[in-house]
Amino acid sequence: MEFIINIKKDTKVFTIENNKIQEYYVKEIYLIGNDKNIIERDISCFIMLKLQRYNDGVNYFETNKRLYDVFLSKEDLLKQL
Repeated sequence: MEFIINIKKDTKVFTIENNKIQEYYVKEIYLIGNDKNIIERDISCFIMLKLQRYNDGVNYFETNKRLYDVFLSKEDLLKQL
C-alpha cells in the first residue's frame, strides 16, 4: 500500500488558534504511537507535523499539530468551519 503526503518542508499551512487563522511552515513530519495496527485505522491522527510560525531564521516559535488540524489553504480551512 502506498501512502503519499503532498506536504514538503517549508510548505505553508493554516490552522485555527484562539479563534484566529494562524499561518505556519512545516519543518518535519513524523508518526506517533506504538500501536502496530495503525494501518487498519485512519492514520491522520498518528501523523504529526512540527511547525514553525516564522520562516525567517531570526524569530522562533515552534509547535506540533496533528495532520488533521492543518489545512493547505485558508479556503479549505474556512470550508470546514
